[in-house]
Amino acid sequence: MKRRVLISIIATGTWFLGATLALAGADGGHDSPSGDGVEPLTQMAVYLKADATGTGDGTCWTNAHTSVSNALYDAQAKGLPVYAAQGVYIISNTIPLPPGFAVYGGFPGLSMDETPADRAPKTCQTIFSGDKGQDDVWEHYEPNTSYGLDTTTLEEKVIVNGRINEPPPFTGMYDGYRPVLKGSNTSVAFVGDSSYGVMDGVVVSGFTTAGNSTTTYGAINLVSASGGNYIFDNCRFVGNSTHYGVFYMRNSHAAKIWNCDFTYNWALGRCGAITVHSGTCGDNITNCTFLCIARTGADAGLVLNGWSGGFTVKDSRIVRCVQASGGFYQSLYGGAGAIYCTEGGSTCYLLDCVMTNNFVATSNSQGPSFFSGRGTVHMKRCLFANNLAECKPTAGKAFSMIANVGDAGKAYRSFESCTFAGNLMRAREVAATAGSYALGIIGNNVQGAGSMLLNCTFMTNVAETVVEKEDVTPVLCRGVLTYSSVQGQVDQTGLANCTFLGPQNGQYDIAQYGATHGYPLNIVNCIFEADGDVQPEPVYADVPSLVSFYNSSILNKFSTANESCTYEGLQFDKIPLVQDIVDTHNGRWALRPSAMVPGLRETCNVATNGSTSYGWVFKRTTADATWQALAPNLNALSGSGFEARLVDDAAGVARPSGSFTRGVLQTLTPTAEQGRSLVLRRDPYAGGTFSEAASQSVAIGDDIVPVTATVTDPDLYELDGWYLTNGTCVSTAATLSGTLADYLTDPVTIIVCKFEAAPVDITLDLGTAGQFVASGTSQITLSLTPGDVFPDIPAWTPDPAWVLEGFDTPAFVPAQATTYHARVVSSAVRIIHLVPEAEAPAVQDGASWATAYTNLATAYADAGRYRGEVWIKKGRYFIGTAV
Repeated sequence: MKRRVLISIIATGTWFLGATLALAGADGGHDSPSGDGVEPLTQMAVYLKADATGTGDGTCWTNAHTSVSNALYDAQAKGLPVYAAQGVYIISNTIPLPPGFAVYGGFPGLSMDETPADRAPKTCQTIFSGDKGQDDVWEHYEPNTSYGLDTTTLEEKVIVNGRINEPPPFTGMYDGYRPVLKGSNTSVAFVGDSSYGVMDGVVVSGFTTAGNSTTTYGAINLVSASGGNYIFDNCRFVGNSTHYGVFYMRNSHAAKIWNCDFTYNWALGRCGAITVHSGTCGDNITNCTFLCIARTGADAGLVLNGWSGGFTVKDSRIVRCVQASGGFYQSLYGGAGAIYCTEGGSTCYLLDCVMTNNFVATSNSQGPSFFSGRGTVHMKRCLFANNLAECKPTAGKAFSMIANVGDAGKAYRSFESCTFAGNLMRAREVAATAGSYALGIIGNNVQGAGSMLLNCTFMTNVAETVVEKEDVTPVLCRGVLTYSSVQGQVDQTGLANCTFLGPQNGQYDIAQYGATHGYPLNIVNCIFEADGDVQPEPVYADVPSLVSFYNSSILNKFSTANESCTYEGLQFDKIPLVQDIVDTHNGRWALRPSAMVPGLRETCNVATNGSTSYGWVFKRTTADATWQALAPNLNALSGSGFEARLVDDAAGVARPSGSFTRGVLQTLTPTAEQGRSLVLRRDPYAGGTFSEAASQSVAIGDDIVPVTATVTDPDLYELDGWYLTNGTCVSTAATLSGTLADYLTDPVTIIVCKFEAAPVDITLDLGTAGQFVASGTSQITLSLTPGDVFPDIPAWTPDPAWVLEGFDTPAFVPAQATTYHARVVSSAVRIIHLVPEAEAPAVQDGASWATAYTNLATAYADAGRYRGEVWIKKGRYFIGTAV
């Protein structure tokens, strides 16, 4: 007789779920009811099927339980897992999760030959629903211009024909869908205690929680005094409306949430997905998707809420999550975060995650934030892109989309190997009537927040004001903004090996806003670039004496507003950057230099501080250099176990001591590493432009990309030629091309394109004073080079009737054509008339008694100029100055 063998043993760490199997032998067995000659085995699972019509004892699909609670309790009594078939299971009352439970959904439920490998949870949906009337419908929402949401209720139900009915496609960048509860819905689906269990391949939908009770906080409440150990794998949580999230975990519950989707859930209060209260979310939340988690409130963390509890999120996606509210709550606990909030000093890790197309808006003076709280957040290898934050700034405050917005406590954050791209921080309105405010991407809005950034890429981020206000000056930062309102707070930031690329002039990459900053702002090994010839603005500083740039590259030059900062080891050559995928799993990319330029590897060493797990230190490579803390108030150099370990780059590539590459990636493009690099400079810089990037790499023996130099203004400049730095002329043609084999002999070659100032016509006019010898007339025109020392007046023949006083020419030749007229006086003797003050005429030029001077010094000076005499009328004169 044949035997059917199905073994189900679930190993999770040190404990097991399943059954000890006792297989009936041939002598004690009997055929299955089908008469197929296959001997049935001891029951391997308790079966759950919504439309089963048999005995309901759970022994097979035909006789399966139709009640989730009955199946769970039956499985507990028998020590078996629950196999759940596709279908909708209404949960009318909260179900306590029994110890050791194991529920596996996604079975077709059509054959007893089905094994766990035959499950298909996405197509064979096992839905645990709190929507008792199956009448919940979808509602479309989209952000409006008033810090709220416009909504449209649809006719489409959430569940149709035993499946989740997906809402229509999105219509914009930040719109989404939420459930609308039409009838009676169950509050809490499951409650767990100090136990363990597995739920795999099920859908949880249609539950609603409200109020302020730990028993009704979440759709799944895991609350215990001594902790528990749960696994939720390959599940979907969709169409729920909760106060503290789909999951509420308290008291050291070690839940593992793997490969789960949280979609279209609405937050009635503090959270729409996961709250961890006074504990930790175990090892991690791994490979999960959070899509369209939304609310119109502003309290705690919308997606991830660390209520004195911490969590680790890995390889997950947070997309189209929306928080729009004019209000602001729980300012003493870190404020509201549209992605996460850490309260009470909890710690959060976001590793290898993608956050995109999320939206947050508020008109409150605290400002909006995606990440808030007074705890510690470590974000590593994440992509944060195309997110939008809107605020209504008040005077003297800073507003950033990643910021602490609470009134109490201090926050510490580290960002390592992350990419921030295409994000927009917008002031939709301005509440300030005078003064200034600041907008940024990463910063702190209210309380002191310490941030350290390593290997981070910033590209095409924008800070903007929709309507500018008279007498209000915004400080717009497209990168990192540090704000100090009270000296002594943790208002400190440090950056190492970051790359900034932005297209807009007049916006700062880094802004130090506030006159009460008390800690250094160190900027180490960073690259500041811009598209084309747009000038980067690397820093705004209210206390520039605390801002220091070490071994960084700033395109072309830096604005005069920054000259009071400290600069050491700066370079200004163009660094061409290309986008390079550094993580194929989550699509994270970074900017890689495609040419070697001078100073690119003349940098500081950067290392981790062994006594502070996320503290970084740096040291210049000079002989007398010592280690310095990147952010001294956040990580000290002293402490037990201090060890400086060199950091890797944004792709995990080791960096060699003494030769870090500036920016986020250590290696250049292959051609730049193996070939030759050509660096082009302009002299003067304003003389012309290049048709291609000013730096390029070329394989040995290949032609360079041709570069054409064009003068900016032919009236001011003309092309001289292309020269090596030793003065050797490479070419006088406008276009530099070919292999340049005779010149590209070193890894880096610098060629300077020189522009001569175009000659200008300078005309000298003697008038009646005489004639120039060269021209034979009273005028002569000279072709001179702007900027040269103005030459002597050419030879001329004077007219005896006149005396030349001069031309009032400048010290240097001007840039524009100019005519200078001679100052001349008659050589004939002139009588200057002087009368007493009492007889002063209305008009005084000394030419007659009627227009006589009354001041002796003036008359004397005039007579000296005109070689004349002073005739003085009888009377009394006051001589106030020596003549």
